Amino acid sequence: MQAFRTALDDVGAGQGRPQLESNWQPPYSATQHCLQVTELLSLIFGMVENQSGSVDRRQLSRLARTTSAFFGPAIRHLWRDLPDLGTILCLFPDVSVHTVLIQGLKWYTLSSADLPVLSKEAMERFKVYLPHVKRIGCITGFDGNELRVHYTALRTLALFLPRPFFPNLIDVAVPWEDDMEAIFYPQVVFSPSVRHVKVSVNPEYCGSLGHQGAHIEKGNWNALRPRINDIAEDIVLFRVDVGLEDCEREQYFLTQTLSFDDALSKRFTSLTCLEVEHVIIDNDTMTSIAWIPNLDHLKVSITAHHFKDLNGLPTSTSLPLLFPSLTSLLVRVTLAQSFDRFLSHVVASKLAKLKVIFSYSARLTDLNKTLGILGARGMPSHLRELSVETKYQYLLPSGLGVAPSYGTPLQESFDGLTNAQIRVDNDTLKHLSNFTKLTRLFVSPSSSYRLEDSALETSFASWPDLEEFRLVDETMTTNYFTLEPKLTVEGIQRALNLCPSLKTLALRFDCESETMPLISAPHRDLLAWDVGTSSITCGRRFGEWLKEQHPSLKLLDYYNVYRKALRHVYDLRGSEISASDDRFIGQFVDEAMMLSRWDEVAGLLGSNKSMYSYI
Repeated sequence: MQAFRTALDDVGAGQGRPQLESNWQPPYSATQHCLQVTELLSLIFGMVENQSGSVDRRQLSRLARTTSAFFGPAIRHLWRDLPDLGTILCLFPDVSVHTVLIQGLKWYTLSSADLPVLSKEAMERFKVYLPHVKRIGCITGFDGNELRVHYTALRTLALFLPRPFFPNLIDVAVPWEDDMEAIFYPQVVFSPSVRHVKVSVNPEYCGSLGHQGAHIEKGNWNALRPRINDIAEDIVLFRVDVGLEDCEREQYFLTQTLSFDDALSKRFTSLTCLEVEHVIIDNDTMTSIAWIPNLDHLKVSITAHHFKDLNGLPTSTSLPLLFPSLTSLLVRVTLAQSFDRFLSHVVASKLAKLKVIFSYSARLTDLNKTLGILGARGMPSHLRELSVETKYQYLLPSGLGVAPSYGTPLQESFDGLTNAQIRVDNDTLKHLSNFTKLTRLFVSPSSSYRLEDSALETSFASWPDLEEFRLVDETMTTNYFTLEPKLTVEGIQRALNLCPSLKTLALRFDCESETMPLISAPHRDLLAWDVGTSSITCGRRFGEWLKEQHPSLKLLDYYNVYRKALRHVYDLRGSEISASDDRFIGQFVDEAMMLSRWDEVAGLLGSNKSMYSYI
């Protein structure tokens, strides 16, 4: 807050900043407009921000105090983005702002007894600074260093500040932790100009779906809902942010349902983006969301609460979910059984992008069935991007605080990969061939060893605009069984030549024959290839073939999971190596042999990428 406070010298009613010399006049031509100093500085600050992303606030605050010509442009940038609401407290006299300790936590409070006698000069400060505010963030959680505004101070601000408090505010974040905060915070920050609303949730207030009894129906949302209703017609984006980087895995959700009834949904006439994928959504709420008339982007979750009243009933007994304007849909799935049921209700004639993320507790058992449902809903005629991903229990990084249920973390990571793999076969490609406008396909982790060259060529011939095709396959071999892919590098090359615009590829193949792949017409647009755990016989010869056939190739990925395992076990900087991990990783002799061959290929392509990235 200090950087903001240093820019506040003597801004009062009838009292300005230091002036330029009285005899100085800006150059001006009757035929040509010359930029004034303030205009020039605004352009300079804008250029600096575009290049660096931010302007140093301390430098700006010092600059603002130099001369009146600098004051306006500097303050405009200094006050545009506020990290939190507490920043505006620097506009009050120091004697009115206090720091108090409540139950071991530090808060800002305002001495309400002093406020009635504040000078007109102090009130004038708000008129000078607050109109420049465009974005306000918020603080979630307590790390011992952050100071938040106590709800009594929020109430005082609501009584004291001239309305609207932030007349040009566009983007605002609202904390979701305390009932009192939920009551008083929105009335301070919400204004008719607000277009983007983010509800920021402390991960500590999230709950595991394994403890579903923790959900509550009232409280914060009931306090926030009327405030949102007042500005609903102008909101363009509404988002609930749970702070995934702090949550353990992705099975954690906000432990309070958000009830979007029909009345509220119909008031969202300008809403185009709704992101509530970490909120429990029941059937009634989902039905109401479908009423939002101009919804373009939607992120939701499918949980045990979703469509629970429809389980066991035929699809024809319930109304479809009509999304007339929807072009992008992201679905997080924690209950696989409900996902296909959800898809069977969706009608979205403009949907171009579908992304599905399964949590590690929900496994997609039949991708072909899912594609069949999409086909029945008319998706092949307009869907352009399809992404299906399973989050598996990958425990290699240290510090996650998750104990393995058996064996070692390394072994459980490898088993988690195997259990999460999504089966992709010739029938899968046959279904996908109907999606003739497909430009991007992503399936991870996949099991693609059943694919054959002929099926791949047939499907690629159906996608003239294909730019990205990724079946990420990190299938590992053991001493007990081997799943060698049926795809050959020659078959892949023939398929690639049917899609000249393809730039990104992830496909596993077998090229362990003694004869080298045949030379064909080069594919000049391919930039990246993830070969997964593909097999080759000679690294040098294959690398030479690869350079000739794909002269634009910039990125080669291979054996990613195995390479991460090696780093995890042996890159410990002098620590003792786990004997169990050493024995486990020693089983993968074939992987080690192939890794050495692909390292040789990477060496031939080293001019395009640092070799450190292959370690």
